[in-house]
Amino acid sequence: MGFHDGAKSMDRLFAAALCALLLAGCVSSGTKITPDQVAQFERGKATLAEVVGRLGPPNSRTNTPTGQTIIVYAFVAVSPGAATSNTATFTFDGSGVLLSSGSSETNTATGRR
Repeated sequence: MGFHDGAKSMDRLFAAALCALLLAGCVSSGTKITPDQVAQFERGKATLAEVVGRLGPPNSRTNTPTGQTIIVYAFVAVSPGAATSNTATFTFDGSGVLLSSGSSETNTATGRR
């Protein structure tokens, strides 16, 4: 599985949530991780096992050709008139030690109320 497979998976998750909105009204899917949760893990000290142990299994895991492991937690919530997506990404070295982490949230008006 390549790096782009995780991004495609998140795109599919978001598209599925939007389709469900059209059919049902309100829906959410995935694992929501807050910026405070991401910040609790210290670069150079936290391990892959520790992050997964605290946050649960990620929505996506990618092993890069350089030996790094990237895990992504993705969450999508859609309701009439709005959609929110949240991602948290953690990158680990070949020994499973945290190199970097980050999170983002996007809020979008869907134009339907």
